[in-house]
Amino acid sequence: MLCPRCKEPLIATLEQTPSGRIEIDRCASCHGVWFDGGELAALAQLGNSEAFALHSSILVGDAVTMPCPRHPETKMIERQLAPSRTQAVPMPGGTASLLSIDQCPTCHGLWFDGGELDQLAHSLRDSRLAPFLADPAVMNGPSSAWRWLFMLMTGLPVEQWQPRLRRPLAVMTLLALCVLVFLWQLSDGRDMLVSQYALVPAHFVRGGWQPLLLHMFMHGSLLHILGNMYFLWVFGDNVEDRLGPLRFLFLYFGAGLGAVLCHALLTDRPGIPVLGASGAVAGVMAAYVVLFPQARLVSLIFFFTVHWKTRTYLLVWLIYQLIGAGLGIPGIAWWAHVGGFAVGYLIARPFRLGVAAENLSPPTSSWPPTSDDSSSPAPTSRRLEWY
Repeated sequence: MLCPRCKEPLIATLEQTPSGRIEIDRCASCHGVWFDGGELAALAQLGNSEAFALHSSILVGDAVTMPCPRHPETKMIERQLAPSRTQAVPMPGGTASLLSIDQCPTCHGLWFDGGELDQLAHSLRDSRLAPFLADPAVMNGPSSAWRWLFMLMTGLPVEQWQPRLRRPLAVMTLLALCVLVFLWQLSDGRDMLVSQYALVPAHFVRGGWQPLLLHMFMHGSLLHILGNMYFLWVFGDNVEDRLGPLRFLFLYFGAGLGAVLCHALLTDRPGIPVLGASGAVAGVMAAYVVLFPQARLVSLIFFFTVHWKTRTYLLVWLIYQLIGAGLGIPGIAWWAHVGGFAVGYLIARPFRLGVAAENLSPPTSSWPPTSDDSSSPAPTSRRLEWY
């Protein structure tokens, strides 16, 4: 292989690790070092062998840089360690600079320029990185009994070891607002508030902005809000950690508006009010699949613990929504779930390798369309639809 900086042939050297010897390629001219996928984790004796994989939560950035030494036809992308992205890391000699790592999107190999390995060693001392570098099986063990009991009592899945770097302030704010609005519903009369602020698809353009926004914070029952808030917390904290709070809120409300638009266009009951955060939460779930393709969920089926790829679990969930929508089962805004999931997926796609470029413009939409007020709702056994 050739050095991507000076185009000189790389010199292979063998390094002994607890799992065996690995071959590391070095450049004699610029002192750069190339690691194939997994070699850096093995050399540093990290418990998490995927700590520096392309989908790793601690690596952000996707600016195109130099050709990959292993695949010269592929351009590498520039990554930064998330905790030190805005901090200068000391280098030998007293200088300081930002640490940038070049990674191949094809083979996940890593290129370090001369001196960057020392910067990396300094950055890895950050205590915030410890959960990401440890063996996931060890990190997941102590709480397994409690998780099993929770799954048994609720039937809900749990997330399998997906740590985050920052506190999810946007998610916590949304949770608090939903709870406050639900308490407002209980104290001031649920039926009265629903008539004022729940969104009616047949005339939501004429209804003003309040139902358009407030219906996403209202819920029909205690179980309704608990389910939505649980999934918002499970998936939302990591999505916010990757995107940042502002992009996360754009994703959340974009998915929520896309959900109600999809429901308004496809429902056969346009006169029935809808309320709930599920459309926005469905968008967060889709973003989680895009940003964390290797993540896992654990659920309990007939007392048997089942480990799912998150994308498999949510694909089953999406098929279930489509079946419900196709059969026209009343009481749940199925198309809102599907629409929110689709919009969340599309918004998250540009961020799948890390944090996208700052100048990325948000998608435009012609929302909302006009709707015929004369539509007559089909008979239904419920006065509300939850989503």
